[in-house]
Amino acid sequence: MQGRIKQLEDQVSCLKQELEDLAVYQQDKDDIENEYFLSQQRFKTIFEKSIIGYKIINDDLQIIKVNDALLKMLGYTQNEMLTKRITDFAQAEFVAHWKELQHELWTTDLPSFTFDTCLIKKDKLTIWVRVHSIKIDDNGEKLGFTVLQDLENNLR
Repeated sequence: MQGRIKQLEDQVSCLKQELEDLAVYQQDKDDIENEYFLSQQRFKTIFEKSIIGYKIINDDLQIIKVNDALLKMLGYTQNEMLTKRITDFAQAEFVAHWKELQHELWTTDLPSFTFDTCLIKKDKLTIWVRVHSIKIDDNGEKLGFTVLQDLENNLR
């Protein structure tokens, strides 16, 4: 009987330790999830509130997200830009360069590229911009994050 009691006490002790370990694990998991949420909120605020134009493209080079600064810079609405490619807004003589750089970004170890180019605004005027594109991994999906800075009205 004493042996059985000792065995049950040991099992209870093990279960208590497992519960303590689980509580620590859950707290760590909650902390990580909270930090992830805060990180997402910070990125969203920077993306949406910046005075510099940002866009995100998928691996098919389609624009999937734009910020208000880029919409204002080019004069288009979000619906007019989404699912299009940035080359749809480029002057003809710059399209080949865009495509070459985008191909290199997506098919090589090149982490980013920067160049100056000319884009066509909705009102058909042109605007010189500095482009910096970065390849990012988002949960296994390859995306391109691009910063477009108006060179003519440098940070108005």
